[in-house]
Amino acid sequence: MPSRPPPDPKTADGAGRSPPRPVGAPVSASWSMIHTVAYGSLILPTALAAGLWLKDPRWHEFMLAGLLTHMALVVSFLGGVHWGIAMRYMATDARLPAFHFLWGPVPGYAAWFLLMASPRVALAGMMALTVWTHWVDHRTWPGSGLGPWMPLRRAFTLGTVFYGTIALAALSL
Repeated sequence: MPSRPPPDPKTADGAGRSPPRPVGAPVSASWSMIHTVAYGSLILPTALAAGLWLKDPRWHEFMLAGLLTHMALVVSFLGGVHWGIAMRYMATDARLPAFHFLWGPVPGYAAWFLLMASPRVALAGMMALTVWTHWVDHRTWPGSGLGPWMPLRRAFTLGTVFYGTIALAALSL
């Protein structure tokens, strides 16, 4: 088997592997659709968080449960991105991308644990978990070829903290 040249440390992931070759940068129409879906997905949880201010006992539990499960679903998905990165590396490189496989389930299990906590703890924890996953993604996605996604990822994190804060304030009154 021919040997591969050493990876360029400027473009390698945390384990020193070069990212898989991208198919090509998404065209602007693709980014437009991606942004529409991503920003549109912030509407429902923001509405649920705002709805908590109504203090309607008939809907309060439903809105709170919907908001918390949405937050858990999102951080689980973000952990899943790391499994996708790892599987892509495995398709192009024989070395095991251990970090991505090990980190991938952490956000989902942490979110699952938080769903069993009190609502205030769960909301604060989900916001902290979203920020933590952003911190990890900020350090690992660019080296994996996902750098162009970071501005959207940052905006989504800020949106999550925004509606989480609205909900937490509603619960505190």
